[in-house]
Amino acid sequence: MTALCFLSCFFIAPLAAASPAYATAPVLALVGLAMFQSVAGIDFDAIEDALPAFVTLILIPLTFSITQGVLWGFILHALLCAATGRRREVTPVLWVLALLSVGLLLFDR
Repeated sequence: MTALCFLSCFFIAPLAAASPAYATAPVLALVGLAMFQSVAGIDFDAIEDALPAFVTLILIPLTFSITQGVLWGFILHALLCAATGRRREVTPVLWVLALLSVGLLLFDR
């Protein structure tokens, strides 16, 4: 289903590439602002929730890569939950994502 949805991108991509960067920058800023509103819902009293969110927020602009921020967030969240005694709350999917994140970070080097 996702592939079918992306099929239309083959035809829209040349049109999107024709738009200059100064035309899309304000829209990207508004999307970033809308995404940043979810930060208010983070529990900053729990270190295992706050630190991965903070590191993700800081690394995205510093590395110019959303991927780097998200990968480090997955890794830190899994490790901090394990270190603070909340190991049972970490699902197997998050452990797999954390291991894949480590692999991607090592592969990127």
